Amino acid sequence: MDTTRLLADEWKYFAKGNANLLFKYVGPEESLRNYLLRLRMKKDAGTYIPTLSITEFIDTKCKALFPTEIISTKLVELDDTFLSSLDTNGYDLMPGEKYGLLLPNMLAQCNDHLTLSKHCSLHLREELGIVKSAVIELKPKWLYDNLDNYCRTCSILQSKGHERHFCTLDLLSTETVARGVKDLLGKLPDAIKASLKNSDFPIESLLIEYFGGSESILQKLKAKQDSLDDGTILANVKSESDVSDQLALRMTLRDVGVFVVIERGQCDGQVINIRDHGEFTVAARIYDLDLKPKARYKHWVSTELKLGDVYNSSNSDWPHCVKKTESQK
Repeated sequence: MDTTRLLADEWKYFAKGNANLLFKYVGPEESLRNYLLRLRMKKDAGTYIPTLSITEFIDTKCKALFPTEIISTKLVELDDTFLSSLDTNGYDLMPGEKYGLLLPNMLAQCNDHLTLSKHCSLHLREELGIVKSAVIELKPKWLYDNLDNYCRTCSILQSKGHERHFCTLDLLSTETVARGVKDLLGKLPDAIKASLKNSDFPIESLLIEYFGGSESILQKLKAKQDSLDDGTILANVKSESDVSDQLALRMTLRDVGVFVVIERGQCDGQVINIRDHGEFTVAARIYDLDLKPKARYKHWVSTELKLGDVYNSSNSDWPHCVKKTESQK
């Protein structure tokens, strides 16, 4: 892959996150097809973490936790001409940042995209009306043994006025996984449900089987989040010095994105055989492993204090989350 002569007019604005812009390659270079370029948006210099530091963080801290699940990235150096000529769709890039990340476009083959809720989307690859593969994109957020009426993610979504979709914690237990998957897929339009059924693509059964297993990406994420628990209570953090490296890494893992890819037949991943439907492969990839600046603690503490009254409240439109007692932890 030749990245030494990237041309700005061969990259088209694709999407925006909280801290990054994504650009899709539209030029003639075959080796760059199906790749995205991730560039950092303009942020306060005092809390900004350079791309070079993020790459080092992923290589030295994150890959040891997830040797095979992290989306591959390639660090590229970009000159001022490229950066000044790039159409950023009106957004500002971080001044002085000369590095970007090349990463595979996990949705390159998909031609149908549905946003189901703030933290969940479904992407389908269809050929002649037949679903060939599906990608569930989600942000698992905090995965832990919940002791309150509502988990942290559901508490935040309620506090911001969102409608309930599904609770990620339901996908961690064999007792609740079916409910969680039904809720997750409940937002699908009837036309998409019919297309999946007519395509003999048993997405509900596949997700229940996958998330109900001990090797699902959510189980792995929860185990790593748990292992980084150093006993810090966020509401008690008073300064950057109170933020340990373990806590910073844990907060990174609480904000990653995940692609769950489902394909027909045997591919690289977990092969699942659904009776009367045949073999499918489910594989997961993690992205957005950005190092969190320790100065971010002010936001974490502020959020935690705002949620105090929500955790153990009741809402007729929002069923309580799965809860574990102290003896079950």
